[in-house]
Amino acid sequence: MWQATDSLAFATNQVNLRAALAPAFSANWSRLPGAANEITTALIMADTCRTEVLTAEAASQNNVVRSLPGKRILYFATHGYCFLDPARDLQLSDDKLYLKEFLERDPMISSGLVLAGANLANVQSSGDAYLTAADVAGMNLQGVEIGFLSACETGVGRIVPGEGVYALRRAFELAGVNATVSALWRIDDKSTSMLFSRLKSYVHLPIGEALSLAMRDEIQTRRSAGLSTHPFFWGGFVAGGQWRTNIAQ
Repeated sequence: MWQATDSLAFATNQVNLRAALAPAFSANWSRLPGAANEITTALIMADTCRTEVLTAEAASQNNVVRSLPGKRILYFATHGYCFLDPARDLQLSDDKLYLKEFLERDPMISSGLVLAGANLANVQSSGDAYLTAADVAGMNLQGVEIGFLSACETGVGRIVPGEGVYALRRAFELAGVNATVSALWRIDDKSTSMLFSRLKSYVHLPIGEALSLAMRDEIQTRRSAGLSTHPFFWGGFVAGGQWRTNIAQ
């Protein structure tokens, strides 16, 4: 995960609730080789900004929560999750059906980002390897201009009548982030890395326009290489919020 500079804040962690839901998050999360390339891309986009990089063990829940406030740009390159149908998505056994009630009570608990230690049993049991949308919504991220949520289904969530989609993207915007880039499905690691690397050429443009041009370039490159141009490989991301915000200052 990477972040580039400058706001203030405080975050509530809902520790007890995460611990109660920890059994639902038990999973073997695979490595994401493309994430390292995305960090390189993010650092290039940051240019001369003061930057802070959190990777591997350093990207713990406590470190991430402490580091998010006061930055101009946030960039997450990790796994994401969204439980639209908790019982189905988690394949809950009868003795764990109580978790379904927790997840359905607050749609913002049903999505989040995977952090350091997610494959370690002792960290899983505390729930501290995850940053939920509910966690983020309780923060003060005023001053953050763009949040890049490069993880699966960060733009997906349950639809609440009269409210809209309760997704991780919504949580960042509620916390004060001006614009977000989020994923609409389970994205491919390599394709995502290639797509975001193309943003380097458009840092002086509004994020919405820059993302559109990066997608165009990715389509052209894939077509020239004889690769599939199916939208799965390039069309999974959308800019939301104040999408006219520029990447570069």
